[in-house]
Amino acid sequence: MSGKAIAAEIASALDEAATSVGKRKFRVTFIRAGEATGDPWNPTPGEPTRHDLRALRGKYTTNEIDGTLIQRGDIKLMVEAGSFIPSTADTVEMSGKTYAVINVEFVSPGGEALMYKVQVRK
Repeated sequence: MSGKAIAAEIASALDEAATSVGKRKFRVTFIRAGEATGDPWNPTPGEPTRHDLRALRGKYTTNEIDGTLIQRGDIKLMVEAGSFIPSTADTVEMSGKTYAVINVEFVSPGGEALMYKVQVRK
């Protein structure tokens, strides 16, 4: 089975898991700032792009929270892999709130991303 096929199965499993916990298809929106144009000393911000992705929301355990890298209140997202690759420069909208992306881990045991673990913070 190819990495893309496994990633597709994981995306489908995210849908099933969200449905089984009563959330239906849980989606988050990643917002990436647009590329600035114009003079470097007075740039014009570009139009941001929005990327809706399937995800499951999780919590960090007490043992994982160190107060520095992972803080109380941080949220762990398991996000489908695809053409959009999350970055710490992005923000995430979910449940009407906006969060900063603190860390992105690629789950890619065979070299191809199967999903992303994304840490977000209010």
